[in-house]
Amino acid sequence: CFDRYDYLQGGIRFNSSLAANLIYTGYLQHVEATLDSLTREKEVDVFIVGYSYGGWLAMRLVQRVALSHAETHLFSIDPISAKFCGPSEVIFGGNGCKQAPQDLSAKSIVSKTRSWTNFFQTESDWIHSSAISGAKNYRLYTGHTSIDDAASVWNSIRARITSGL
Repeated sequence: CFDRYDYLQGGIRFNSSLAANLIYTGYLQHVEATLDSLTREKEVDVFIVGYSYGGWLAMRLVQRVALSHAETHLFSIDPISAKFCGPSEVIFGGNGCKQAPQDLSAKSIVSKTRSWTNFFQTESDWIHSSAISGAKNYRLYTGHTSIDDAASVWNSIRARITSGL
């Protein structure tokens, strides 16, 4: 996984329907270029999913990119701001580690998405997100580091994508 510096610089892992079985490592600019090539000439649904720092990056990506021919659907999972929640903030209990990212505009993100589903938990005292205005919020009853194993989250996302939302 990327360290915090990589996230602040836009470091990300992603895959696309161009080669769904491959995971690419790159930066937000690579994802933006891939999305641009996919959405330039035809209407497509774009599903962006991110967890923890990746949830913050997914929100940041949606805020930055303009997809003229896409219906964008965002799934943020316990998003944590890489800008305001680093190792020292985790250790010493910084507020940036105990709330949804405050350095991004939820209003801007809502205006660029057809749907936004935000999963958050408050079970972990040391790091957790929160409900986000404008998103459809679902509270999880598991700790931050256990979300990867929470089948209900991934099954919910899969069901929404395959059902056409």
